[in-house]
Amino acid sequence: MIRSGRGVGTRAAALCALALVAACGGGDGGGGIGPAPDDLEVVLVSGDQQFALAGQVLPDPLQVAVRHRSDGQPAEGVRVRFDLIEGAGAAVEPASVLSDAAGLAEARLTLGQALGTYRVLARVDGAETGLELEAFAVLPPEADSLPVTQAVAGQTLVITGRNFSPIPRHNVVLFSGVRGRVTAASETELTVEVPPCLPRRTVSVQVLLGGEGSVAGTLSVFTDPGAEVALPIGGDTVVDAREGFACLRLGPGDYLVTVTTAGTVGGGRYDYELRGLAGLAAFPR
Repeated sequence: MIRSGRGVGTRAAALCALALVAACGGGDGGGGIGPAPDDLEVVLVSGDQQFALAGQVLPDPLQVAVRHRSDGQPAEGVRVRFDLIEGAGAAVEPASVLSDAAGLAEARLTLGQALGTYRVLARVDGAETGLELEAFAVLPPEADSLPVTQAVAGQTLVITGRNFSPIPRHNVVLFSGVRGRVTAASETELTVEVPPCLPRRTVSVQVLLGGEGSVAGTLSVFTDPGAEVALPIGGDTVVDAREGFACLRLGPGDYLVTVTTAGTVGGGRYDYELRGLAGLAAFPR
C-alpha cells in the first residue's frame, strides 16, 4: 500500500514502484520417520522456472514445503526426495532432505551440458506423485540496437536479437530496472510495452533470461502529465505486484510505502524490490 502524507518517505519528482515477490526457505537433516504420505502434500515455495547457462548451478535453490492436507499445517521431519525426471547430465544435491520445523526443504540443481528443459520431481519419500519444477539451460540473450531512440510511456516496441525464449513470460525486459510487459515472443523478436508508469527520462533497456542479460541500450521516454496518480494527504492505493509488473507514477510529494504478502506458506521468506525513478524536466542536450 502506498499512502500520501507529509514527513515520510523520500521526496521525488516522480516515483515508479516495482515490487517483485518471491518466497524462499530451507532445511536439511537425517533420519526420522514422517507421517503417512497420504496425509501430506508438497507445495512450491520458490525456485521454479529458472534459467542458467548449460552446466551451471541454478541461481536459486529448489524450495518446497510439506504440509498436512487435512489442516494445511507444516509437517516437520518428513523426508523429501528430489528426483531428476528430464534432462541428461544434470545433478540434484541433496537427493533427499528432511523438512524443517516450518515444513521447508530445499535442494540445488546443476544443469547438464545440453540446452533445453530440465525437470525435477519433489515428493514425500514413499509417495508416487509430487510437485514438478522446471529449469532451462539457455544461451545469453542478445539484443540488437533499439528500433527507436525515443518512445512514449505505454508505447509498444519490437526488439530484435537472438536467443530469446518463444514463451513471452520467460523474457524479462527491464527499463532502468522496471519491468515491461512482453506480449509476444520468438527466438529472434520480442514485442514489449514500455512501462506506463515511467517518468520523463532516459532509461537503459536490457533483455534477461534469468540471470543472463543482453547489453543494455538507451531510450528517451516521454510521458503524459495526466497519467499521474493523484493521492490526497492521508489517501492510499493498493498495487498488486504478483506478476512483477506493478508500477504507478506519482506527483511530487512524500509517500509511505508498506509491503505486505498474501503468501500462505508458513516460515517462508518473501523477497521484494522497490525501485523509484525521478523524472527530468527536460532532456540534456
